[in-house]
Amino acid sequence: MDRALAGYAMAIEAEYGTPVDYGVAVQISVDGQVEYKAHVYPLGDEARRAFLEARDEAIDVVQTGRDPGVAPSCPKACPFYAICRS
Repeated sequence: MDRALAGYAMAIEAEYGTPVDYGVAVQISVDGQVEYKAHVYPLGDEARRAFLEARDEAIDVVQTGRDPGVAPSCPKACPFYAICRS
């Protein structure tokens, strides 16, 4: 999660010139009543580096047409589960 938040933080920093050192992910569930949990993540150099590495990997996959393979933790509810696992 901190990689995704780091990506958003870097976009905000680039657009507005304002440093962003923390990200907040809010999980909302509705089951008769609304509940939420907020998680705060520090966004240091490691989270930013991890985001940039993941971004560069995704760009490489698209540019080269390389098959990235099956995700190691793909949930069975994924609509492509049977296709990837066959």
